[in-house]
Amino acid sequence: MMTLGDVVERNGLLYAQQEALVFEGRRWSQSAWAAMVRQSAQALAALGGGRGQRVAILAKNAPEYLALYLAAATTGFTAIGVNYRLSVVEQADILADCEPHAFFFDAEHAAAAAQLKTNLPSACTFLCLDGSAEGALCWPELLARSSAQAPRERARPDDTLLMIYTSGATGRPKGV
Repeated sequence: MMTLGDVVERNGLLYAQQEALVFEGRRWSQSAWAAMVRQSAQALAALGGGRGQRVAILAKNAPEYLALYLAAATTGFTAIGVNYRLSVVEQADILADCEPHAFFFDAEHAAAAAQLKTNLPSACTFLCLDGSAEGALCWPELLARSSAQAPRERARPDDTLLMIYTSGATGRPKGV
């Protein structure tokens, strides 16, 4: 049985030159996209932890966000999208519940992320997806130091890929 990470890798091999992703004028072939996902997986693995660890992401849609989700799918981490439209209180409830190993955010949400940092476990790594922010590691710099080789630790078909939270319409957001 294949994992989602296996599908990305297979597509990179079988359809190497075909277009995989187009976003705001940027384009990736299947092979380039698979390499970006592998590099993201290597960078994620370099943070420590491993299969079953949770990574929370507060960001708008972007290729880097999708690559991080697929890196989690490749390595067995569980990805949690934190809806940027929720209030900081609701986002804090999600982070308190999911106890992430790493918390990623984009520069647009750096102010909210700074407020949320106090709700994170002390061992949680704090990272800015698309640049630098005070008190955060710079994900692009970590990526630049990572290889595009397949990671040693691979997801298994029974690993949890995503943890999705409800909006909390009847109370606090709930993970499903």
